[in-house]
Amino acid sequence: MSEAVECVTLTGVSTYDPVDRTVYKALQVDGPPIAGQIGPTPTDEDLMIIRKYALSDLEPERIYVRRVNLCNDQWDRHYERLSPEVLERLAETLPGKAVLVGHNRAGEPVGRFYRAEVKVDPGNGWRWLQADWYTPVTPANEHLRAGIDSGVLSYVSIGFRWDRLVCDLCGRDYMDGGACPHVLGRTYPAGEFAGRNVKLTEDGNMAICTATYMGDAEAQEGSLVYLGAQYDAAVVKAHSMKRAVEAAKVASGDVSLPKAPLDTPWAWNAEISNEVLGDPPDWGRYRRAHFWYDPDNAQTKGGYKLPFARMINGRLTMVWRGVAAARARFSQAQIPAEEQDDVLARIRAAYRAFDREWDETGDDAGGDRMNEDNLKEEDVREEESRLSQAWRERDEAINKLAEAQERIAALRTPLREELERLTGLLGREPEWALLQRTFGADLERLPDADLIELVREWSGRVSDELPAERQSTVDEPETKSADEMPQYISPAL
Repeated sequence: MSEAVECVTLTGVSTYDPVDRTVYKALQVDGPPIAGQIGPTPTDEDLMIIRKYALSDLEPERIYVRRVNLCNDQWDRHYERLSPEVLERLAETLPGKAVLVGHNRAGEPVGRFYRAEVKVDPGNGWRWLQADWYTPVTPANEHLRAGIDSGVLSYVSIGFRWDRLVCDLCGRDYMDGGACPHVLGRTYPAGEFAGRNVKLTEDGNMAICTATYMGDAEAQEGSLVYLGAQYDAAVVKAHSMKRAVEAAKVASGDVSLPKAPLDTPWAWNAEISNEVLGDPPDWGRYRRAHFWYDPDNAQTKGGYKLPFARMINGRLTMVWRGVAAARARFSQAQIPAEEQDDVLARIRAAYRAFDREWDETGDDAGGDRMNEDNLKEEDVREEESRLSQAWRERDEAINKLAEAQERIAALRTPLREELERLTGLLGREPEWALLQRTFGADLERLPDADLIELVREWSGRVSDELPAERQSTVDEPETKSADEMPQYISPAL
């Protein structure tokens, strides 16, 4: 194995091996509420799995078990993320692999993973690789166990082999010998990447170069480390999946999103919802665009209601007419009674964000309230008007281009004839012959701009090169050799 190439930042470390494509991703503290604390004593179910790896019949009081949120599908501090397919492959290949300290393969493992699966945080839609590991209870590892239980040892990291690291801006393999022209972490004009799921700067004007691990992958080990590069991962704290779901706010929607102008049209259809979701799916962003979602169906579109934001110039943006439409549809949305107050509070907050008055009767101030049918009809009319205007502008541009081409074509013949006259006047027959061999007998392959420039240049030479008494005659033309040809003709032609 070749020596690994280490990329260090102030907040964490990613280590790559360029030959066998191994990567170590360090993660950070304060994991999400997606699963319960386990251990330190194993359950009967844990023991059944652990005994498959042990050579002796271990007693539960002699086994120490813990759970970690090892990695997720979000961009980390090195502008990289794991695709859902890679997370699933890591979950499949992690059980049985070693728990290390600091990715030290030369040292002894301190534990072994015995279970792993991908779970979804109901609060933000992030996918997590969650793993359980065990170690025997011995005097030698008492310090390690105390450090974990006290929270001193809380950062974790995964080491894995990978197939492809794909640039999110251009879709090319980032590590494939310069095929990708971008640099991780650098910014580029956002308009060049419209329609792609890219990370934007806060003002939305620039796209940040990020990359996604894709294809096949294999987990090799997991480690306790000193500091993290990826966000929100560690030994899991004490709260169960059931309690987390119960505590999760089903009233969703991010009312701090950028606001579109008040007259921005609103529509919600398959194309718009797919653009919000992105590819690979970003359920966290999808949740931010809705006022309500069902935590039990957080990975399906049917689990979301009352959309109010959509992608504008590559950025999730709150639309006033979407907020008004959500309120108009609220009574038909079948939101559970115990959750309606929270959802209405979120919609009120959106009204305040747009500086709109809230009328308890349900009528928006200033007649801004619209039902869904009216919104759709207005959107259709506006879209038809926009398309009609675009087609008119296109036709006008085509007509202007055709007229310009006709004028240029009409000028080419007199320009060519003038150049031929100047050839005889200046004695430039060798140059004229070379021009014809290069660009055709009638110079038809010579660009218009070059033809005009030649006529201008040769006209200027009449007064410079001919004596006054010879300026109106072509007798005894002066000739030049090929070596004296002017430099505007490329030697490669």
